[in-house]
Amino acid sequence: LQSHFLAPKKSLTVCVIDEIDALLTRSQTVLYQLFELPKKTSSSLVLIGISNNIDLTDRFLPRLRARNCEPQLLVFQPYQHKQLRDILLSRIRGALPEDSQHCFDKMAIEFCARKVAAVSGDMRKCMDICRQCLDGVEEKLLEDKDAAPRVTISTMSRILSQSLGSEHVSRIKDLPIQKKLLLSLFAFHFKVHESKEVGLRQFEKWFKGFSKSKTGRRVPNIGSLNPSSPSFVDILTGLIENGLIILSKGKRIADRRVRVVCRIADIEYALKDVKQFKALFDELRAMDETSK
Repeated sequence: LQSHFLAPKKSLTVCVIDEIDALLTRSQTVLYQLFELPKKTSSSLVLIGISNNIDLTDRFLPRLRARNCEPQLLVFQPYQHKQLRDILLSRIRGALPEDSQHCFDKMAIEFCARKVAAVSGDMRKCMDICRQCLDGVEEKLLEDKDAAPRVTISTMSRILSQSLGSEHVSRIKDLPIQKKLLLSLFAFHFKVHESKEVGLRQFEKWFKGFSKSKTGRRVPNIGSLNPSSPSFVDILTGLIENGLIILSKGKRIADRRVRVVCRIADIEYALKDVKQFKALFDELRAMDETSK
């Protein structure tokens, strides 16, 4: 690679590597050499790496900064509901004949976009939900030819409930124990403080006090919740990749705020039979009873 990209008078080459974290090794030699290559004198390489790990270079390649080879970071945020709605409407106009485009109630499209934006912002999920709605309409027409071929907001609500609710529960159940615990602690914090998001530094401070309480002493040890801790960042990244939490923008992870995008009820349902979290969820249920 060096002989190819460092040769004089070479034309510029743009190399795009998707899932670049698949190149991680014990010594990280491959990635260090790749990131250093574009910075060398007379290099003709432009490297673009794509990864789901927002802290890939900070966590696994810390020496890049000392070598002045730290890459520029560009974070792509999830789609907002307006963007999802506009893309859906555009796809419907492109896929269906003009006389059939009315089969989707505009309020149903708006509802779908808002719900998916709150969960993950994943356009593919929007498209899949709309496809399921159309399948349902088609089944109704086969049963009753006089039925109205229309996706209403009630149809959309039913499909969204089946698709998003069950998906979150199954994802939570499949998490390793440490990720389950952190997600449970976020849920507990939000319910106690009646909030929807919290700064990571603030959450760390809260946890130090909570861990000394009667309930906190009965919760499994999760280790350090310092936002700069590699182990904490690893757990956090796992929850982000599973579409269960969202981090706000910020140069450093420690400065960011976290929001749980799945329902607290889904977390409780998924983990209600896990003995290690019994104390945590017993207190949450007691809070629910008190508020009634």
